[in-house]
Amino acid sequence: MSDNDPNLESFRLAMRRLAASVSVLTAKVESGRQGITLTSTASVSFDPMSMVVCIGETAAIRPHLIEGLPVTINLLKSNQKDISDAFAWAKKGEEKFTVGSWESDDLGRQILKDAQAAMLGVIDKIVTYGSHYVVIIRIEETRIDQDVDPLVYADGSYCRIGESVV
Repeated sequence: MSDNDPNLESFRLAMRRLAASVSVLTAKVESGRQGITLTSTASVSFDPMSMVVCIGETAAIRPHLIEGLPVTINLLKSNQKDISDAFAWAKKGEEKFTVGSWESDDLGRQILKDAQAAMLGVIDKIVTYGSHYVVIIRIEETRIDQDVDPLVYADGSYCRIGESVV
């Protein structure tokens, strides 16, 4: 599909309207800690507990992701835009972890201490689809904060959830 295809442009505009919770996928690999900001994160199943993330083929973290790698999906709170920016574009490699307060578990998974939720797991399967890698993560442990105030991304901007619709 060409970049000039009008269907591609319509698809891009439609995706800007797809509001998504912002998360940071983190891992400890041979070269050090790695992480990436994601909006393409979703649950897959309760049995087994699993999540899916989609990562572009050119992402710096991509070559490090292998089946069996322990990882964490850190769901960000609305006041953690700085962490999202650090892991998206503002920082590189180990520098990303200078923003926020991080801890490691016994497997080296990187956990944001005050994340809205942290889902610790292992990469179970990686599937290539078009320009992205679909990564299925089997969740082994979930840590949650009492607040429900996610950082949301829609139409090219960060936002937060407002009032509930009845």
